[in-house]
Amino acid sequence: MLHGKCRLGKKASWYGAFFVCALLLHGIVHARTEGLCASGHIDEWAQVGEIIDGDTLRLTDKRSIRFIAINAPELAHDGQAAQPLAQAATEALRSLLPEGSRVGLRYGQDRYDHHHRVLAHVFDQAGRNISAILLRQGYAFAIAIPPNLWQSSCYFQAENQARADGLGVWSLRYYRPKPAQQLRIREGGFYRVTGRVEHIGNSRRSVWLDMSKTFAVRIPRAQLKNFSTLSIEGLLNKEITVRGWARFYNHKLNMTLTHPAMIESRQ
Repeated sequence: MLHGKCRLGKKASWYGAFFVCALLLHGIVHARTEGLCASGHIDEWAQVGEIIDGDTLRLTDKRSIRFIAINAPELAHDGQAAQPLAQAATEALRSLLPEGSRVGLRYGQDRYDHHHRVLAHVFDQAGRNISAILLRQGYAFAIAIPPNLWQSSCYFQAENQARADGLGVWSLRYYRPKPAQQLRIREGGFYRVTGRVEHIGNSRRSVWLDMSKTFAVRIPRAQLKNFSTLSIEGLLNKEITVRGWARFYNHKLNMTLTHPAMIESRQ
């Protein structure tokens, strides 16, 4: 999925051509990801047991590690079909962190997710940030979930570079934002949704941005401090694109946002 061309002489063998092109593309990938979102601090070194999917691995000590700051396409599970590029993202992570390889973990301020997986930024033995590489290659979306915001702007920068190059998820219609007015989806999951903020409502614990009869964004009042640089009232009648996990509740999909980085655009 990298842009670029390999031009070899007519006398080059097929194997030779493949080998040279593979080396060239590896060099391009390495140059584009070297030093991205680096860390001078590692909390723990561990060993990879197996790769679960594009953003989760299991260590040899059986702990599951969920990568902070990214969300990769979902493999098939619970009767749901695999999303496009889910297997490719898994294989990309497996190639970066083969079974038995040594990994550095930088833990988040929140140490565990609701599935009891360890939340961490993951680095290979050379110190490369694996999440940043996956974002740069287009195998994941950047996410910002307080308080685990270390290098958040850098992760979104890596995503923006992949988006500009049309790599991975940014090359497929499937991952384009879904219009809020057309949502008829009862299943929860990670979505990108676009639409106009038709109404802003308030409840005791939340601020609600209604984007259609079937979709609303919820901002918990406890997280409003993270939106200090954004006028929420100013979003009324604006076209916005949001990303995050939605769940079906009270006859519509509700998406909870806790950081303004999850609002992609405001027009």
